[in-house]
Amino acid sequence: MNVPSEGSVHVKIGGRGRVFTGNPDVDELLFFYAGSIVMVTDDTFVEGKSFVSALFHDRKLLELIPSPVVDEPALREKALVNVDDLQELSISVNRLRKSIEPHQIIVHLYLPQVLVKHGSDAVLRLINFWMSEVRRAGHLEFFVIPKKTFVDFERKLMSIADGAIEISVEKTARGYETFFIPIRLSKDQFNLKPVKYTIENGKIIVKVSPAVDPHQTLAMLTPLLERGDEIKLFFTEKDDLEISPKYYLFFKETSGWRLSWISDAFGDELEKVMPLFAQLFDEGVLKLVSIPVSEEFLGEKMSEYGEKLRLVSSASFVSLFSVMLDYLKCRVDKEFEKREFIGCMSEMFARLYSYSVVSKERLSFERLMEKVLNTAFGCKAVVRQRSSDKFIVELKQCPVCGNPAWAEKEFFCKMVIGRVIAGASKVFFKSSVDVSEVQCGFGDKGNCVFAVRIVS
Repeated sequence: MNVPSEGSVHVKIGGRGRVFTGNPDVDELLFFYAGSIVMVTDDTFVEGKSFVSALFHDRKLLELIPSPVVDEPALREKALVNVDDLQELSISVNRLRKSIEPHQIIVHLYLPQVLVKHGSDAVLRLINFWMSEVRRAGHLEFFVIPKKTFVDFERKLMSIADGAIEISVEKTARGYETFFIPIRLSKDQFNLKPVKYTIENGKIIVKVSPAVDPHQTLAMLTPLLERGDEIKLFFTEKDDLEISPKYYLFFKETSGWRLSWISDAFGDELEKVMPLFAQLFDEGVLKLVSIPVSEEFLGEKMSEYGEKLRLVSSASFVSLFSVMLDYLKCRVDKEFEKREFIGCMSEMFARLYSYSVVSKERLSFERLMEKVLNTAFGCKAVVRQRSSDKFIVELKQCPVCGNPAWAEKEFFCKMVIGRVIAGASKVFFKSSVDVSEVQCGFGDKGNCVFAVRIVS
């Protein structure tokens, strides 16, 4: 390894070990600390390297690049590392950390090569081992990786790193624009929000505009939903919040969830909900926090979701709630459809309950549907598969049609039971489904039979 002379890499240290970039505008947004590891991701790998170099435009930094040297030269002072042997890599990098003065900036630019050669688990163990050495030496170290190339590694490194910066390039009417998203590196007002920037004369120029571009927010939120294992959603209620009851219920009930769970359980609805998600995020109603959520969270919530599903599926609740909605309809929304909202609640809690169940148990579709319907209505169902994309669900004693205080007419049970079946089916198949009632037992006409068809 070629090691620079001692003291040749310098960084300005402030109070509490904070590392300043030397750019006042950037230092208002990003907070780096000595002894930290920061992950940087971008689509091309080149933009991330350029970003870190421009970030410390007035400071020296050391780039660690793989040996043999590729055609593209390092942007700053460099040291070559051998990526063929992990043990040799670990020893040589630790030797470098000890040979230079504390509180230096080191940029690791060899991750793609070492991941291909040795796999993500081995590299994660190495970086996790290094963390104590980084703390001890007080260096600020950046690990640059191409986005969405090593997805599992990226997600796990995000969980152990002190922070991350995600670089994105968006095509707009004015051409291509670049943004960075700080994760656990900024104040709440900028955390997980895109910041437009340019690189001019080798220096980062940031533009923080009070005007919100919903397209930019959507572009930022979409990839976060895909890999949001370490990002938690919070719904903060406001007195003047204007939002439909359906979406209020959605955000209220998923508050505290991992973003990845929301994407998994409601994937077929994301296209509809994302514009509102982006709007509420920009307004501060929805907040994203980089806090891991325990795998046990859904198991702990399963009983609560089951009780709510059972409640909204009862005749007494529907009757009482209908009276309340008649009042709210006059006061709030003249286009408000109470039956549709009751159906939405049934489907919502069927989804929540089903997702919590399948997170703990490996069940077939038939077994899941039997369990969900028994929890909701206390009834027994027989589920049969007719083809690769069609199932039949038969209720021999329909709890709706058999209740004169509830059923108003034939096929009335589809409003409640059909939506519960739909909610559970969408979770299991991770797809849109079409649920139709092919036979209704209202008026002692036999069993109620529903058909479930998977819509690709």
